[in-house]
Amino acid sequence: MQDPRQSSCAPRPNAPGKRRGSSPARWLKAPAHLARRAPWPQPVLQAPTALRAPRMLWTPGVRRGSRHQRWPCSLRRPALLFLGAACALLALSPSTSASGAPGAPRVPAAIRVVIVLVDALSLRDIDPALAPNLWTLASTGAVGLMNARTAKTLQPEHTYVTLGAGTRAQGPPEAGHAFNWDEAVEGAAAAVTLARNTGTVPPPSGTVVHPYIALIARCNSDASYHIMPGALGEALRQAGKRTAVFGNSDTPGHPGRYAAAIAMDSHGVVSVGDVGRAMAVRRPVFPGGIATDTSRLAARVKDALIGGEADLIVVESGDTARVERYLAAGLLTEAAYETARRFAVSQADALVGLLVESLDLANTALVVLAPTPAAREVASGHSLAPIVVAGPGVPGVPGGPEGPRGPGLLTSPTTRRSGLVASTDIAASVLSWLEVKQPPWILGTPMRVEGDALALDRLLSMHDEIASTYLVRAPLLKTFVGFQIIVALAALAVIAVTAVRRAGSRPATVPSLAFQGVPGAPGAPRPAGASGGFRRGGWGPRVTQAVWALLFAIGGVPFAMLILPLVRPAGLLAAASWLVVLSLAVCIAARAACGSAPRAFAGVYLATGLAIVCDALLGARLMQKSVLGYDPIGGARFYGIGNEYMGVLVGSLIAGSGLSLDALRARGARPAGRGTVLAGIGAVFVAALLVLASPTLGANMGGTLTAAAGFAVAYTLFLGRRVTRREVAVVAALALVLVAGVSVADALRPGGPVSHWGRAARAVWVGGPGALVDIVRRKVSMSLKLIRYTVWTRALLAFLGAVAVLWVRPVGLAKKLMRAHPGFTSSLAACLVAAAVAILANDSGIVAAALLVLYPSLVLLYLAGREAE
Repeated sequence: MQDPRQSSCAPRPNAPGKRRGSSPARWLKAPAHLARRAPWPQPVLQAPTALRAPRMLWTPGVRRGSRHQRWPCSLRRPALLFLGAACALLALSPSTSASGAPGAPRVPAAIRVVIVLVDALSLRDIDPALAPNLWTLASTGAVGLMNARTAKTLQPEHTYVTLGAGTRAQGPPEAGHAFNWDEAVEGAAAAVTLARNTGTVPPPSGTVVHPYIALIARCNSDASYHIMPGALGEALRQAGKRTAVFGNSDTPGHPGRYAAAIAMDSHGVVSVGDVGRAMAVRRPVFPGGIATDTSRLAARVKDALIGGEADLIVVESGDTARVERYLAAGLLTEAAYETARRFAVSQADALVGLLVESLDLANTALVVLAPTPAAREVASGHSLAPIVVAGPGVPGVPGGPEGPRGPGLLTSPTTRRSGLVASTDIAASVLSWLEVKQPPWILGTPMRVEGDALALDRLLSMHDEIASTYLVRAPLLKTFVGFQIIVALAALAVIAVTAVRRAGSRPATVPSLAFQGVPGAPGAPRPAGASGGFRRGGWGPRVTQAVWALLFAIGGVPFAMLILPLVRPAGLLAAASWLVVLSLAVCIAARAACGSAPRAFAGVYLATGLAIVCDALLGARLMQKSVLGYDPIGGARFYGIGNEYMGVLVGSLIAGSGLSLDALRARGARPAGRGTVLAGIGAVFVAALLVLASPTLGANMGGTLTAAAGFAVAYTLFLGRRVTRREVAVVAALALVLVAGVSVADALRPGGPVSHWGRAARAVWVGGPGALVDIVRRKVSMSLKLIRYTVWTRALLAFLGAVAVLWVRPVGLAKKLMRAHPGFTSSLAACLVAAAVAILANDSGIVAAALLVLYPSLVLLYLAGREAE
């Protein structure tokens, strides 16, 4: 007679005195009748398919398609909990300012804006002995560091065009070839040359024109996103505002009128200005024999201010750019360079002093910035350029009735980091100050000011810290990736050698006859004292144990990289040494606390994922400084959880959860305990997903989609269910609803969006489908570029290759591992799915995918090696 407990149709009476479903973790448990069977049924192996759950967790005696196998019945409550938590996240998420904390107001409107360009200026040049006027302005105004990244390199033809376009752009060598309207160009007046090059009417007298605007536009036409050279000037022109440009950085035979690229409109015209030779004088002792006529330049700007000729005035100091150009050409000795540079900085400082005397900072915003960092600063890792702002609401934060107080640090919603802005924020800030609507192709955000009594000192310290991390990042990560590949290959070699030696004790087969006479080949005589692996007492066992230990240690490296900033290592050697020490310490502690190696793997992985979540909740202070975090110099991301640690977060939590379930199974845990663990795993998955989705915490849209896919597949397989098309559709719909809801809520947040989620939603709302296409194209272009060039591609291919090899050789090993470790098998499948989604949904998805696959691959190599022995 069949046991009624094994029938899906048999009645299931409730326990006396206990209401059915009262268990708080019941909604996360396997079907109820599993609890009345043996706690851990032995699995029945199925064909190796990536999305098939291990039979350990399948419901015996339940036919497919019954109510226990349907998604809505099994995961309805988790889905409702997820949606409720998401709604709470949107409702309770604070409206943070640019820096992630309230109290950073936008700079008030001004009647005009003056931008002074001191190219190649460094933060250390703002010194009371060398540049007293700049020092006073920085000490009483707002100061910051500017990421000057462009669509190409850090060269003036690219940085100046980027400032005018409001998005990362590039320029041809002719980007500095702007002229007064009546200067001779190609045998005619510059205005006439512009008209015949563009097919337009020549602009009026007094203008400054760029005859090669069509060439600049063509350079940017093949970009994966919309770039409009002169977008700032075009927005001002359409709003009825006028622009002006004065000064140049000419050298003999080379026009240096790059400043026009900031003030010109999309037709290559600046309303008024003077960039001609009259702005420079002969100076025989200066490189090139010419230098800026500071007095004449200041007087010309003062006349424009008094006459109200323009709302935006761009002033090129010129001399620092000339010195850098001669240094790059190799024409200056070290002593000549230092002398010329000090003179150039002092002249630029004198120009700032003369302009400050002519300005009313109560209604005029003054900005002093370096469009391009100095070449030597870039070589030392100090690739962020200084920027100083004074004007309405600056210095400091407005102090109410008593007026402004103290100096301040610049920041913006683009970076959400105190003291850091992006070059694309300049155009957005100018439009904000002049109260002009920002077009969607200008991607920056208006700068804000935070009061800080030690602003300049704090900025110097921050720049040194960023430079130190930047210099060690590439060597450490390349070494880490190379080490991963070497250890993976070594593990495969050990597994192969062990399998061959074990096969030597078996009866000879037809294939083994081909290896007769080869030591260690199948069918060959085994050495005396040999076991299934290497010979006892030789170097073989030591190599094997070292390889297994290295596999374990590699899993702790991302966690060590996260906490490495706490010790503040100085230099590459110190950073590498501390990284080794911290990795070993993490692994030793995990092995001592957890006992067996699989449980130790689980401990390290879960600790890594939870540490990332905690750090994100505390403001991502460690990720911002980690070598595996985002780089403010590269400028791909400035806040939240980057794709590197997103991959670590998703991979470590999925792999650690699967190993934890296997550890419970090995201990013979009861279903009630297993249900509690599943409840905890579900809670951790939901928490990590919401942290990634939060605009004020993770702010990672592609990471949200990746985590949703990986966590959903993993949890479904942990419950012992198949991942069907219907379930895939439900998960995809929930993920898209979450992404759309967060984006719209962020876009509608009072005071404007605080992350790229909201800015993307607003861009799509204003620009229509074309803006969405630009976003997708930009991400796809970056992803394809990284796939071709990043070292992480090699790491991903190495681990995927290792998984593929172990799946077929040695024969039967994969099946045995699947039967013995069903929780890990589920996590491996989920990680592979999440890696595929990461590549499709992220602009640097290859990095996230490589780190995501790292965790289950290390465990697979370890388990395969131990099983082969």
